[in-house]
Amino acid sequence: MLDYGEELSGLQRVEIQPLNDEQIKTFLQKELPETWQGLWQSLTESSDDQCHLLEMARNPYVLTIMIDVFDKDGRLGQNRAELMERFTQILMGWAKAKTAPNQWLDPDVQREALSVMAFEMQARSGFGTTVKTEYVKTVMPSAVQPDPNWPPQSTPPDQILSLAAAANIIEMPVDRVTVRFYHQLLQEYFAAHQMLKRGVSDPAGFEKLSDFWKWPWLESEMPLWVRPKDNHEPLPPPPPTGWEETTILAAGLALENDDQLVRTLLQINPVLAGRCLVQGQAKVDPALRQAVLDQLLSTVANPEVALRVRVAAGNMVGYLGDPRIGEMVIIPAGEFIMGEGREQHELFLPSYRLGKYPLTNAEYEQFIKADGYNNKQWWTKAGWEQIGRRESEPRLWQDSRFNKPNQPVLGLSWYEAVAYCHWLSADSGQLYRLPTEAEWEKGARGVDGRTYPWGNEFEASRLNIRAGEQQVEASTPVGIYPTGVSHFGIFDCAGNVWEWCATRWPKPYPYNAEEDEWQADYLEGKRLRVLRSGSWNFGQDVVRCGYRFRFGAHGWADRGGCRLVSPI
Repeated sequence: MLDYGEELSGLQRVEIQPLNDEQIKTFLQKELPETWQGLWQSLTESSDDQCHLLEMARNPYVLTIMIDVFDKDGRLGQNRAELMERFTQILMGWAKAKTAPNQWLDPDVQREALSVMAFEMQARSGFGTTVKTEYVKTVMPSAVQPDPNWPPQSTPPDQILSLAAAANIIEMPVDRVTVRFYHQLLQEYFAAHQMLKRGVSDPAGFEKLSDFWKWPWLESEMPLWVRPKDNHEPLPPPPPTGWEETTILAAGLALENDDQLVRTLLQINPVLAGRCLVQGQAKVDPALRQAVLDQLLSTVANPEVALRVRVAAGNMVGYLGDPRIGEMVIIPAGEFIMGEGREQHELFLPSYRLGKYPLTNAEYEQFIKADGYNNKQWWTKAGWEQIGRRESEPRLWQDSRFNKPNQPVLGLSWYEAVAYCHWLSADSGQLYRLPTEAEWEKGARGVDGRTYPWGNEFEASRLNIRAGEQQVEASTPVGIYPTGVSHFGIFDCAGNVWEWCATRWPKPYPYNAEEDEWQADYLEGKRLRVLRSGSWNFGQDVVRCGYRFRFGAHGWADRGGCRLVSPI
């Protein structure tokens, strides 16, 4: 997502949904009727870089850039910076064809002059701004030196502006009294050139730019975002400085192993450092990449860090490859207090391993890639008839509010959760299954009968539900509420997403723990099944550890996730 958001007083913040796969294909077919399939193949190839290009293509303007580049070259670059580099070359080539030779300047000279202009415009007036031409000319260089081995070359401001306007890089009215870049991405691309030059030309160059990257980091520093009435959009990310996209482009322009920019960002804004690796495809060594990941993990584990920052950091951990995914916690054998009120009773369970986090999109994606929806052997009979042979992914798989790699997989039916467990067990050689209702409750509650995973007093800051001053209004990356962890170290077992259990509803108390809830006959049929945990779009009443809920195994639209058990 591009950072074009400023907080505007009195106006509702609206997030524009990215283009989906079908919309992209339709647009390509219209613009490139003869060669669209080649571009689509380039966007969907299996390498990590190319998969990232598909995400970039969900922005309409970036998609038009890709079409122009592919139409000219028959291929794309590997990141946004390379794409913009080639696009500006194409624009300048078109301008050269209609410019008198004695008025033309070398493209490197133009790029150097425009980079100074873009950087100064962004620093002084912000992005996307129309500025008086007389002001712009005062900050434009009279000469530039693209190659340090050769003397500077003259860059008359009027000539630079005329050439840039001819290339549709900038816009100027007929009277030429104002100037602005044709699109914000163009301004950011040229400003990125200058940012990189200023950073590498001075040993302390990037440190001098540090104010461009500082967010409010701690909860005590973060401005309170007051949700407008009837607004159910996701909690916004930290307020941008306006330099995020420029920085990501600069990281992509840097030479391989020229990691000064990312190293500086790591100390100031590790979320932006992560974005430089993921979105900018910055070429750094594995040790620095690991250092960024470690700093992001420290960020999500620190309760003093603002929730908006922890969400952003958690999302970035998912894109970099979350090492926590799949972790299991041993729940020791013994008795615990189960149930509420008159139904409360002591129950003994043998030891077992319980998922430390809910099952994530990154994990479930492997089942989809393994063609799990077309393999009948993973499904119960009812599951195959109702879901398996009819669907190809969970209900919310394409919804950008819920489909980031380490958000909990959401919109799962009970049938899909069971099929995933069967597939994973066969694929790994280790039995995985859904927890029984008792196993789930012990992992969340501990042994002392507490009301919530952390104790008996409700605190909205410990979990993701519709309560408190910071309601997220979407699922959050796993493990970003460190103060909501259970006695056994289980995360997200109050709020975030409802979690399916193997248990049929209704199962009477006292609970019969001897019943085998994973044998084939028990899994068959269309009976109601138990869910626990509560969810981001429910309130306080349903997140008690002892609260029991149920729904049909076919599931329902915006709820339903799970966590796994592996017997010892």
